[in-house]
Amino acid sequence: MGWLFEYQTEDMRRKDYAAYLLRGNCVHMHPGGSVRPVASSLQGNCFWVVLESYRKDTGQISQWIALFLLSRNDGCWGYKDMDEDMHPYFYTCPLKFLRMTKPRTQDSLNWRKNVRIDTDRRNARRREIRKWRAKYR
Repeated sequence: MGWLFEYQTEDMRRKDYAAYLLRGNCVHMHPGGSVRPVASSLQGNCFWVVLESYRKDTGQISQWIALFLLSRNDGCWGYKDMDEDMHPYFYTCPLKFLRMTKPRTQDSLNWRKNVRIDTDRRNARRREIRKWRAKYR
């Protein structure tokens, strides 16, 4: 549950490292099926990804939201990955990702509730800032 820092990422920008993660860490092919990214969004150091898994034996397809928390240490990029079932205490996930997937656990349901609350709070703050700016121009 720790951080994974990767060498040879010194010259990458944040968005380049996120693309690198999509190509290498989010795509898995194995005899029993596969996991692939469906959608992604970079919000500061929070890299949100909707992942889809396919099981060959049952034909079951499931989707969930993963967070790759990004950090830079000694010039190298690293990440800590979590999924929505772990209730990451970050709530900047795009609402469209919540509409694309279904909650899998009670923790996931609670986390989604907090994402919606935080989004509403941020939107209300943006509206107030716009009103303030319009008033004092």
